[in-house]
Amino acid sequence: MAAEPQLLAAAVEAAIASRSPRLGRAAHARALRLLSPDLPPFICAHLVNLYSKLDLPAAAASALASDPSPTVVSFTAFISGAAQHARPLPALSAFAAMLRLGIRPNDFTFPSAFKAAASAPPRSDVGPQIHALALRFGYLPVDPFVSCAALDMYFKTGRLGLARRLFEEMPNRKVVAWNAVMTNAVLDGPSRRSKLTLGSGRLVGCQMSSRYVPSSTRVPERCSCCLGTNSMGSW
Repeated sequence: MAAEPQLLAAAVEAAIASRSPRLGRAAHARALRLLSPDLPPFICAHLVNLYSKLDLPAAAASALASDPSPTVVSFTAFISGAAQHARPLPALSAFAAMLRLGIRPNDFTFPSAFKAAASAPPRSDVGPQIHALALRFGYLPVDPFVSCAALDMYFKTGRLGLARRLFEEMPNRKVVAWNAVMTNAVLDGPSRRSKLTLGSGRLVGCQMSSRYVPSSTRVPERCSCCLGTNSMGSW
């Protein structure tokens, strides 16, 4: 029986891999039958992850609420699932709840929170508030993935000045950072905006060179930016 929780966790993971709500609910029912009244926190985290990835928001919220000792893992699973399935308000509510409980977000939590903030109601200031928190915890501007999530949020909410400022503050502008800028510039339309961001890179001494080899995802975006112009610009 000692190995039963691990077997149940494996069953939940199998349900996630097969995207099967039926298998997931069966594993959940077995866990309740064998391990009640209090499920181990890691089982609760697996269940939150299961229902979040399968886009079953009510079940995910119930699993999170039933966790006697929620952790950053379970909250991040819920926030990520809600953000991925275009439910920003539940994601941001869970983010606020974990802060109230004194649970510190990590480098997986912040990108999901920024994704949710990008879809928040217009004129919401939640994005800059999350930015301030990530700055306080040391993730901005040094963590490239958190920084890129924040960049994406600022682009999608139309805060181009803040996006450019954050980009210029990033100490290591790797390909993933340029991808975020170029992708949003293409989606935003005018090629001049892409050239503006490339120009800002030259201003701060980060001209694209052999150190920043374009990835296969950036090349089509770069070409899209230049369509309809007389110049291909410079890296």
